[in-house]
Amino acid sequence: MLSLFLEVLPVSLLAGLIYTLYKLNKYRKLQEKLPVKKEIIRILFTVYVTGLISLTLLPQNFWTYFYFHVKNGYCNETLAPIFSGGFNFIPSICKWLTGEFTFGSWVKTMLTLNMLMFVPYGIFVYLISGKLQFKNICTVSLIIPLFIELFQPVIGRSFDIDDFILNSLGILVGHYLAFLSHKIILKLKP
Repeated sequence: MLSLFLEVLPVSLLAGLIYTLYKLNKYRKLQEKLPVKKEIIRILFTVYVTGLISLTLLPQNFWTYFYFHVKNGYCNETLAPIFSGGFNFIPSICKWLTGEFTFGSWVKTMLTLNMLMFVPYGIFVYLISGKLQFKNICTVSLIIPLFIELFQPVIGRSFDIDDFILNSLGILVGHYLAFLSHKIILKLKP
Protein backbone atom coordinates (compact mmCIF):
# COMPACT_ATOMS: atom_id res chain seq x y z
CA MET A 1 0.00 0.00 0.00
CA LEU A 2 2.84 2.40 0.78
CA SER A 3 4.33 1.96 -2.69
CA LEU A 4 0.92 2.69 -4.28
CA PHE A 5 0.62 5.81 -2.14
CA LEU A 6 4.09 6.99 -3.14
CA GLU A 7 3.34 6.39 -6.85
CA VAL A 8 0.19 8.51 -6.65
CA LEU A 9 1.59 11.27 -4.42
CA PRO A 10 3.40 13.30 -7.14
CA VAL A 11 0.30 13.41 -9.34
CA SER A 12 -1.91 14.35 -6.40
CA LEU A 13 0.42 17.15 -5.35
CA LEU A 14 0.60 18.40 -8.93
CA ALA A 15 -3.21 18.54 -9.05
CA GLY A 16 -3.21 20.50 -5.77
CA LEU A 17 -0.63 22.92 -7.16
CA ILE A 18 -2.58 23.45 -10.39
CA TYR A 19 -5.78 24.05 -8.39
CA THR A 20 -3.96 26.51 -6.10
CA LEU A 21 -2.51 28.49 -9.01
CA TYR A 22 -5.90 28.56 -10.74
CA LYS A 23 -7.68 29.84 -7.62
CA LEU A 24 -5.01 32.45 -6.83
CA ASN A 25 -5.25 33.75 -10.38
CA LYS A 26 -9.05 33.79 -10.23
CA TYR A 27 -9.16 35.76 -6.97
CA ARG A 28 -6.48 38.15 -8.26
CA LYS A 29 -8.46 38.85 -11.46
CA LEU A 30 -11.69 39.37 -9.52
CA GLN A 31 -9.79 41.47 -6.97
CA GLU A 32 -11.48 39.60 -4.16
CA LYS A 33 -10.07 38.55 -0.83
CA LEU A 34 -8.96 34.91 -0.76
CA PRO A 35 -10.88 32.86 1.85
CA VAL A 36 -7.78 31.03 3.09
CA LYS A 37 -9.37 28.38 5.34
CA LYS A 38 -12.00 27.47 2.75
CA GLU A 39 -9.43 27.22 -0.04
CA ILE A 40 -7.00 25.13 2.03
CA ILE A 41 -9.80 22.61 2.57
CA ARG A 42 -10.56 22.61 -1.16
CA ILE A 43 -6.87 22.18 -2.07
CA LEU A 44 -6.60 19.21 0.30
CA PHE A 45 -9.81 17.77 -1.17
CA THR A 46 -8.37 18.15 -4.69
CA VAL A 47 -5.18 16.34 -3.64
CA TYR A 48 -7.21 13.60 -1.91
CA VAL A 49 -9.65 13.06 -4.81
CA THR A 50 -6.82 12.94 -7.34
CA GLY A 51 -5.15 10.25 -5.26
CA LEU A 52 -8.42 8.39 -4.83
CA ILE A 53 -9.09 8.45 -8.57
CA SER A 54 -5.56 7.23 -9.26
CA LEU A 55 -5.96 4.36 -6.81
CA THR A 56 -9.44 3.28 -7.86
CA LEU A 57 -10.11 4.32 -11.47
CA LEU A 58 -6.82 3.59 -13.22
CA PRO A 59 -5.40 0.15 -14.08
CA GLN A 60 -3.49 -1.28 -11.12
CA ASN A 61 -0.05 -0.93 -12.66
CA PHE A 62 -0.72 2.37 -14.45
CA TRP A 63 1.73 4.56 -12.51
CA THR A 64 4.46 1.90 -12.45
CA TYR A 65 4.08 1.60 -16.21
CA PHE A 66 4.03 5.39 -16.65
CA TYR A 67 7.09 6.14 -14.48
CA PHE A 68 9.12 3.30 -16.00
CA HIS A 69 8.22 4.45 -19.51
CA VAL A 70 9.13 8.07 -18.73
CA LYS A 71 12.45 7.07 -17.18
CA ASN A 72 13.51 4.46 -19.78
CA GLY A 73 11.52 5.34 -22.89
CA TYR A 74 9.88 1.92 -22.96
CA CYS A 75 8.22 -0.52 -20.59
CA ASN A 76 8.33 -4.31 -20.47
CA GLU A 77 4.97 -4.44 -18.67
CA THR A 78 1.61 -3.97 -20.29
CA LEU A 79 -1.45 -2.33 -18.88
CA ALA A 80 -4.44 -4.46 -17.99
CA PRO A 81 -6.71 -5.07 -20.97
CA ILE A 82 -9.95 -3.12 -21.19
CA PHE A 83 -13.16 -4.90 -20.08
CA SER A 84 -11.29 -7.79 -18.49
CA GLY A 85 -12.31 -7.36 -14.87
CA GLY A 86 -14.31 -9.76 -12.79
CA PHE A 87 -17.36 -9.44 -10.59
CA ASN A 88 -17.91 -10.45 -6.97
CA PHE A 89 -21.51 -9.96 -5.85
CA ILE A 90 -21.30 -12.06 -2.68
CA PRO A 91 -20.05 -10.23 0.42
CA SER A 92 -17.13 -11.84 2.26
CA ILE A 93 -19.24 -12.08 5.42
CA CYS A 94 -21.64 -14.45 3.60
CA LYS A 95 -18.72 -16.56 2.35
CA TRP A 96 -17.31 -16.62 5.88
CA LEU A 97 -20.65 -17.67 7.40
CA THR A 98 -20.92 -20.60 4.97
CA GLY A 99 -17.34 -21.68 5.67
CA GLU A 100 -16.21 -20.99 2.12
CA PHE A 101 -13.87 -18.26 3.27
CA THR A 102 -11.59 -17.49 6.24
CA PHE A 103 -10.73 -14.03 7.44
CA GLY A 104 -6.94 -13.98 7.47
CA SER A 105 -4.93 -10.91 8.37
CA TRP A 106 -4.60 -9.84 4.72
CA VAL A 107 -8.39 -9.93 4.21
CA LYS A 108 -9.01 -7.99 7.44
CA THR A 109 -6.40 -5.42 6.38
CA MET A 110 -7.90 -5.00 2.90
CA LEU A 111 -11.44 -4.69 4.26
CA THR A 112 -10.33 -2.13 6.85
CA LEU A 113 -8.32 -0.11 4.33
CA ASN A 114 -11.23 -0.09 1.87
CA MET A 115 -13.34 1.61 4.51
CA LEU A 116 -10.62 3.95 5.82
CA MET A 117 -9.72 5.07 2.29
CA PHE A 118 -13.13 6.78 2.00
CA VAL A 119 -13.41 8.29 5.50
CA PRO A 120 -11.66 11.50 4.33
CA TYR A 121 -14.22 11.80 1.52
CA GLY A 122 -17.03 11.99 4.08
CA ILE A 123 -15.08 14.51 6.15
CA PHE A 124 -14.40 16.72 3.12
CA VAL A 125 -18.04 16.53 1.99
CA TYR A 126 -19.06 17.83 5.41
CA LEU A 127 -16.41 20.56 5.48
CA ILE A 128 -17.10 21.77 1.94
CA SER A 129 -20.87 21.48 1.76
CA GLY A 130 -21.74 22.20 5.35
CA LYS A 131 -24.86 20.56 6.63
CA LEU A 132 -26.24 18.00 4.21
CA GLN A 133 -29.50 16.28 4.90
CA PHE A 134 -29.10 12.66 5.94
CA LYS A 135 -30.69 11.36 2.73
CA ASN A 136 -28.25 13.44 0.64
CA ILE A 137 -25.14 12.11 2.38
CA CYS A 138 -26.56 8.59 2.05
CA THR A 139 -27.07 9.20 -1.67
CA VAL A 140 -23.48 10.46 -2.05
CA SER A 141 -22.16 7.52 -0.05
CA LEU A 142 -23.91 5.10 -2.42
CA ILE A 143 -23.38 6.80 -5.79
CA ILE A 144 -19.63 7.51 -5.59
CA PRO A 145 -18.56 3.95 -4.62
CA LEU A 146 -21.10 2.42 -7.02
CA PHE A 147 -19.71 4.45 -9.92
CA ILE A 148 -16.17 3.43 -8.99
CA GLU A 149 -17.03 -0.25 -8.69
CA LEU A 150 -19.04 -0.31 -11.93
CA PHE A 151 -16.20 1.41 -13.80
CA GLN A 152 -13.41 -0.84 -12.49
CA PRO A 153 -14.15 -3.85 -14.76
CA VAL A 154 -13.82 -1.50 -17.75
CA ILE A 155 -10.15 -0.84 -16.85
CA GLY A 156 -9.24 -4.45 -16.10
CA ARG A 157 -9.99 -4.41 -12.39
CA SER A 158 -12.95 -6.06 -10.69
CA PHE A 159 -16.30 -5.12 -9.21
CA ASP A 160 -16.33 -6.18 -5.56
CA ILE A 161 -19.42 -5.83 -3.41
CA ASP A 162 -17.21 -5.67 -0.31
CA ASP A 163 -15.46 -2.61 -1.71
CA PHE A 164 -18.80 -0.97 -2.48
CA ILE A 165 -20.18 -1.62 1.01
CA LEU A 166 -17.02 -0.56 2.84
CA ASN A 167 -16.39 2.52 0.67
CA SER A 168 -19.98 3.65 1.33
CA LEU A 169 -19.59 2.99 5.02
CA GLY A 170 -16.31 4.95 5.02
CA ILE A 171 -18.03 8.04 3.57
CA LEU A 172 -20.81 7.82 6.16
CA VAL A 173 -18.33 7.34 9.03
CA GLY A 174 -16.21 10.30 7.84
CA HIS A 175 -19.24 12.56 7.53
CA TYR A 176 -20.51 11.54 10.96
CA LEU A 177 -17.05 12.08 12.53
CA ALA A 178 -16.86 15.58 11.03
CA PHE A 179 -20.41 16.31 12.21
CA LEU A 180 -19.62 15.09 15.74
CA SER A 181 -16.36 17.03 15.88
CA HIS A 182 -18.16 20.19 14.80
CA LYS A 183 -20.80 19.71 17.51
CA ILE A 184 -18.14 19.16 20.18
CA ILE A 185 -16.19 22.25 19.09
CA LEU A 186 -19.37 24.37 19.21
CA LYS A 187 -20.13 23.14 22.75
CA LEU A 188 -16.60 23.92 23.92
CA LYS A 189 -16.68 27.50 22.62
CA PRO A 190 -17.54 30.02 25.36
